[in-house]
Amino acid sequence: APFFGAAHWLSKPLGFPPDGHSLIYCYALMLAAIFYMMAGMYLLAKVILRYYTYSVLFVVLPGLFFGTNMYYYTFFQPGMSHIYSFFLFAAVIYLTEKLLVITPAFRHFLLLGVTAGLMVLIRPTSVIVLLYPLYRWIKKTDQKSYYLQKNAAALIVMAGAGLLLWLPQLIYWKSVTGNWFMWSYGDESFKYWKEPKLFRVLFDAWNGWLLFSPLAIIPLAGLLLGRHTNRHSERIIIFIFALATYLFASWWAWWFGGAFGHRCFVEYYALLAVPFAVVTERANRRIWTKASFMALCLLLVYYNLGLTYHYQAPWDGASWTYESVWKEIKSLF
Repeated sequence: APFFGAAHWLSKPLGFPPDGHSLIYCYALMLAAIFYMMAGMYLLAKVILRYYTYSVLFVVLPGLFFGTNMYYYTFFQPGMSHIYSFFLFAAVIYLTEKLLVITPAFRHFLLLGVTAGLMVLIRPTSVIVLLYPLYRWIKKTDQKSYYLQKNAAALIVMAGAGLLLWLPQLIYWKSVTGNWFMWSYGDESFKYWKEPKLFRVLFDAWNGWLLFSPLAIIPLAGLLLGRHTNRHSERIIIFIFALATYLFASWWAWWFGGAFGHRCFVEYYALLAVPFAVVTERANRRIWTKASFMALCLLLVYYNLGLTYHYQAPWDGASWTYESVWKEIKSLF
C-alpha cells in the first residue's frame, strides 16, 4: 500500500496516467518486492546473530536468496504474494524470539497479531506457521497459567488486531457479493487429499521444488541434524514443512501453474534460515569442510541463477519432461 500510494501521488507530476496500471505503478511494485525481501532478511539476520557469527550469516542469507527461487519471485514476479509472505513469516520468527527469549513488550504482542492476521489474509493456508510460536510458547513457558494471566490484556489485543485486519476484506466481499465470506477459487479444490502428489511437488519436472532449488536440501538436512536436541525447535519446523507439502500436494494443480520451481515454498524459506545456519556452522569447523561447503553452495547458486535466466514460462504441460529439464541443465555447463 505505501508503494502504490506513492506511485499514485507521483503519477500526474511525472506524466503517467493515474490509473493504477501505468509504468510508474510497475516500478513501485518492483521496489516493494525488494523492500520486503530485504526487510525479511534483516529480521532473520537479527535472529541468526543471537546464536551464530557474521561468517555464518553471510553464507546463509545470500545462499537462500540467490540459491533458490526466492530470487525469481523478487525480481521477476514481484506482483505475486510470495515475497511479501516471506517477510511476514520472518516477522513471526523474529517476534516469537522477542516474546519468548527476550523480555516481551506490549508492542511485540500487537505486532505479532497484526503480522498473523495479514499473513493468513494473504494466504489462508499460512495459518499453519502459527504452530511455530505456539509450540515455542508451550516448550519455553513453565508457568503457563501465570503467563496467560499476566499477559491477558496483551493477548486479547493481539487477537483483536489480527481479526481487525480482516474487516476491510469482509466489507468488500459483502458489498460486491452480498456475502461476508466468498470462496474465490470457483471449482478449484484440494482434490488430491487422499492421494497427495508428494514426490511430484518435490522432484517433478513440473516445478518440483528440490529439483529447481536443490540448495534447500542443505537447511532441510540441518532440520534432521537438529531434531534430537531440538535447540531451534526443529521438530515443529519439520512438522510445518510436512503439513505444507501435504497441502500443496493435495491441491488440484499441485504444480501451481506457470511457475519457476514450486512457488509456494518461497515464504517458507524464512523457517529454513536458522537450520541453514546450523549446517554452515558445522561446516566452518575445519578448513577443508568449509572450502567444500562453500564450493557446493556456489555451484548450487550458479545452478539456480542459470535456470532462472533460462526460464521461459511455462515449464509444464505434456511437452515438458525430465528430458526438457536436463537439456536446460546441460546448457549451463
